[in-house]
Order: sequence, then structure tokens, then C-alpha cells
Amino acid sequence: MATSSHPASAVLLLFFLSITAFGDSEKCSQVSCGKGTCESKPDYLPHGFICECDSGWRRTRLTDSEEQYLQFLPCIIPNCSINYSCMPPAPPLPAIPINSSDVSVFNPCNWVYCGEGTCKNSSDYMHMCECQPGAYNLFNVSHFPCYSDCALGSDCSKLGINVSKTSVTLGPTSSISQTSSSGNHGMRSWKLNWIVITMMFLAAILW
Repeated sequence: MATSSHPASAVLLLFFLSITAFGDSEKCSQVSCGKGTCESKPDYLPHGFICECDSGWRRTRLTDSEEQYLQFLPCIIPNCSINYSCMPPAPPLPAIPINSSDVSVFNPCNWVYCGEGTCKNSSDYMHMCECQPGAYNLFNVSHFPCYSDCALGSDCSKLGINVSKTSVTLGPTSSISQTSSSGNHGMRSWKLNWIVITMMFLAAILW
């Protein structure tokens, strides 16, 4: 018996919408937003996502008006007293990429602040800060800046940072957004299985 084209079209539309939704979530599964949360935003070109920062954290040391073009960066700069005079000066930043076609937006190391460390690009969305001797990544997480003990003020402790030593003690409500290759692989496998099951279901309906 012939199946009506309207139900079939509706099912196919639902299928393609599901694939699109998975594509958006796949990006966030590859992103570490530091002390923030990845939010899928297809109209934020060219990345399609932003990092929404937790209270007390920023993406950069730039002004809010400048940072609006860099919302894809992770939230790794603590909003507390930092003595930058005891640290090497930061290298100058390139021009802010206000044009979404600027390919430099795919290199986070252009704008990420690594403190007493060197930025290494690990993917279009990820970086790591390699610390100089005597400096440590905040939270012992490689995409956070490197600081020495002299840099952090006592008020930084309210953000969960152990100011007596630049490694960190996490409070019970603290969280850090991270990704791992095994986690990403598991998510991709689950999505692939879901897509296969959906295709089999569609085949049964349209047979």
C-alpha cells in the first residue's frame, strides 16, 4: 500500500532537524569554556557557539565592547586583584576580528592570555598554556593562564583559587568545563547509533 507523502515528508523533516541539532551540540562537545558554559549559537559566525562566563570570570583582559567579538574564547581570566607588574608583559594583540570571514579567528592563541606561559594551539577551538618554571596553570588545567605566587591577590580566593600557591583548591560548587578525546568519542558513537536507529525507523515507515 502506498504511503502518503505528507507523513513521509514530516518524518524526513524531523530527521534532518535532528541532524542539525546534533551538529550544533557536537561543536560544544569539542569546546572547553573554562569557568563558563558553551552555548550553541548558529548566528554567531563563524564558530556557531559562545562561552557564557560564570560570575567573576572573563574571556580576555579587553574591554566589554572589544570582547563581544571574541565570545568564542574560554572564560579563564579571574576578575580579582592581579599584580601584573611582577609578571612579564603580555605580547601585543592583533586587530580585533570584527569580520566573521577573518581566518585569524580560528587561532585562539591570537587573543588568549597565558600569563607566564606560552600559548600552543591544539585545535580550532582549543589551546594550552605551557608555563615557565615557577609558574602554574590555574586549577592545574592547561588552558588556564600561568601565574606565580606574587601575582594573585587575596581576594582571588573567593573564586576558589588558593592564593598561597597558584595551583588551586576547588570548592564543592566549583566546576571547570573540560573536554576529553574519550568523552568526545563516546558522544560521537552515541550520536551515530541514534542516527542509524532513526534511519532504520524511517525505512520501516516508508517501505
